[in-house]
Amino acid sequence: LGYQGARNANGTGSTPIRATGSYLDFLPSASLRLALNTSSSLRVVYGRGLARPNFSDLIPFQSVSNSGSAHTSVSKGNPSLKSEYADDIDLLYESSLPHTGLLQAGFFYKYLTNPIVGTITEVAANPTLTGNNNPYFLNQTINAGSAYVYGFEIAYQQHFGTLPGALSGLGVSGNYGYTASQAKLPAYIDPSLLQPGQISGPNRGTEGANPPLIGQAPNSFNVSPTYDKRGASIRLGMTYNEANLAAYQYTVDNAGP
Repeated sequence: LGYQGARNANGTGSTPIRATGSYLDFLPSASLRLALNTSSSLRVVYGRGLARPNFSDLIPFQSVSNSGSAHTSVSKGNPSLKSEYADDIDLLYESSLPHTGLLQAGFFYKYLTNPIVGTITEVAANPTLTGNNNPYFLNQTINAGSAYVYGFEIAYQQHFGTLPGALSGLGVSGNYGYTASQAKLPAYIDPSLLQPGQISGPNRGTEGANPPLIGQAPNSFNVSPTYDKRGASIRLGMTYNEANLAAYQYTVDNAGP
C-alpha cells in the first residue's frame, strides 16, 4: 500500500495505490564428487537460487525532482517486480597441498530469469506530473527478460611452514576470476503507453538490447600475504575489479546520448 500525493501546493489529498503478490518457490540442488586420489577431487554442482526484489523498489511511490537541471527526474517504485532466479552449474577441481595449502579451479555457468536491473529512461513530456513541457528522466527498477553469465576462477593458498624461524609463519592466498555475461533487455516502450503487465527497457529502440550485466567485471583478482605464528595473525590484501557497467541509462548532455 502506497500513496501518490499531490504534486504542488494547489493540490490536496493523496491517492492510495495498492499491489499484491505471492509466490511459492522450489529450489533444488545436487552435488556429485569424484575423488581423483587422496588429496584431489572433482565436483559437479547444480543449484537453483533466487534474489527477491528490495522492499524499497516494490513500494508504489512516485517522486519528482528538478534540482535545477534541464530535465526533471522522476523516480518510481515498481510493485510488479518479480524475483530473479538463477540456474547454476559449477565444475570444480580441488587439491590439498602439503603444509596446509589448497589449490582450487572451477568453471561456472548461470542462466538468469527476470534479472533485476536499474534503468534511467527519457520519457515524453507530462506537464501534469512535472509541471513543464520538457521530456523527463524516469528512474525505475525493472525485470530485464533473461541473462547469462559464465567464467572461471582459480584460487591458491599456502602456508610456508618449512621456512626457518619466524619466517615459517608466512603464507599467501589469492584468486583470479574471469566472467562474461549478457542481458536481454526488453524493447523500449514509452512508460505513458505501457499496458498492464508490460515493462519498458532503456532507450535502445524497438528491438531491445543485449549489454553485459550490471556490476559484472570481466577480470578481477585478490592477493593477500598472510602471517600466522605464536598467536599473531596478520593479513594484507589488494583487490582489483575491472571497469564494469553501473546502470542501463540514456542521458542527454553536451556529449549527446
